Amino acid sequence: MNEVRQFMRYVIPGVVFFVELFIYILLTDYYYAKKMWDFFSNVGGGINLLLLSAGVGFIFSIIHHSLYWTFWCKYNLAVDHRKMLGQAKNDKYLELKDMYLKNDIEPNDINQKEAWRIVCKIWHTRKETSNRIKGANERAESLSDLAHGSGTVLVGALLALLIWAIFTIIVIWSPISDNKLGEFSLLYSITPSSVFMTLLLITSIILLLNIHLYNYIQTVKNAEIVTNIIIYQELKIESEKDKEPVEILVDVS
Repeated sequence: MNEVRQFMRYVIPGVVFFVELFIYILLTDYYYAKKMWDFFSNVGGGINLLLLSAGVGFIFSIIHHSLYWTFWCKYNLAVDHRKMLGQAKNDKYLELKDMYLKNDIEPNDINQKEAWRIVCKIWHTRKETSNRIKGANERAESLSDLAHGSGTVLVGALLALLIWAIFTIIVIWSPISDNKLGEFSLLYSITPSSVFMTLLLITSIILLLNIHLYNYIQTVKNAEIVTNIIIYQELKIESEKDKEPVEILVDVS
């Protein structure tokens, strides 16, 4: 089941990418949308389309992963466990120490990626011994997959828009374009139909991007909150049982 879920995590972003790219081209110029439809109709069946979508989705996944701890963090679009770790430290449930210098580390002095590593260490070293974490593990993994998948879909949606813009400028606007029809396109003539389709295109772009962004933010926040609650409770119970804070070594090098 996990393998199917992970496979679909790559397939769905690829499918969304091709669907949205087709919608943008269709609303821009019917002629080239038909050519795109004919191309995919001749790819060779549903299995080949799934494999193509999975391959494209895997590339989007790599891009998303590269952006996650760099660009996304700057705009609070990645999980941030520092507040929870800080609360646990203030409540004497947790101590963070540099694994080399042995000095205390404040949660506010580490970045989001380092906080995520700490939470992963706490989670996975207790996954088999803690009934709380063991029971929540499957759901937590599914939330993580959803967050990663929605981020990958967002990357695919942004790239669909970028490729559509490049395609429009280079191909449709080209003086050697073989399009003799120009239906519904402001690039050829201004008619009520072309104005309507252009407004529909702009609305679709704004609506789709906002939906993807909102969905991504919500899935990331849900994964963060669920993990924070479980880890905080685990640290509380463990520290109260041992009569001392849980000590976690941190590599900040």
